[in-house]
Amino acid sequence: MEVENINLVTQKLWGLLGEGKRSFLIDEIGKMEYFSREFRELIRELFHNPETRLIATIAEKDFHPEIKVLKEKGELYYLTRKNFDEVLSKVLRF
Repeated sequence: MEVENINLVTQKLWGLLGEGKRSFLIDEIGKMEYFSREFRELIRELFHNPETRLIATIAEKDFHPEIKVLKEKGELYYLTRKNFDEVLSKVLRF
């Protein structure tokens, strides 16, 4: 996905946040998405806003200094074929 496309998606998410939406599912927070300054700002807001509920996939490798901090902010699950049902159950209760 090019940065321009990432920025378009980011603008839509900011709009939803502005409309009072508080639950988000993002697939994925990856290296390419982090090329977008707007996306990084949105992710910071979603992770640090106590009113926001966020489920996101995130790259296992810490490709940006902020990624390690984000991973420490919430519950982190490493999804495998063996634990898929267990993780799914936890996510659905979220």
